[in-house]
Amino acid sequence: METVQEVCLAVAPPVSVTRVRMTNSHWHFNSGEVRRCFGWSSLKVINDFTGMALGIPHVSADKLVHVCGGPGDGPRPRLVIGPGTGLGVSGLVPLKEGWAPLTTLGGDVDFAPTDDMEVAILKLLKARFGRVSAERLLCGSGLLNLYQAHEIIQSESNTFV
Repeated sequence: METVQEVCLAVAPPVSVTRVRMTNSHWHFNSGEVRRCFGWSSLKVINDFTGMALGIPHVSADKLVHVCGGPGDGPRPRLVIGPGTGLGVSGLVPLKEGWAPLTTLGGDVDFAPTDDMEVAILKLLKARFGRVSAERLLCGSGLLNLYQAHEIIQSESNTFV
């Protein structure tokens, strides 16, 4: 019977060293220790959304969702995005011979308001957190932050009517 020798783990935190500390959790591990413990010849740890992006070429076209209108264009870059406890984002860029994944921390981008309501939300959350990322609004506890800020703004605007 063959045993597993090469392993790739896709995890939520940014991956750059052997010590991996999970995003939004107290869990952590050392990839070298895990590799030795299981007797694997190699262990590669990648970002979870990078792993999902690598799988996109293997998903049938009828299972993909086109965003920003239009029918989509097969050889163009592709986006993988998912709100959960954090905001996972990755992309896939076409090359001559396949695709290259983009490892990103898309949820960490600054919230960029586009109207008066969003500016008011930014002001409230900036006072509370200092910096306001997209993740502070679009996933996990961010949805509660967004709801609470909206309620405060609505109640303040009704007070002055």
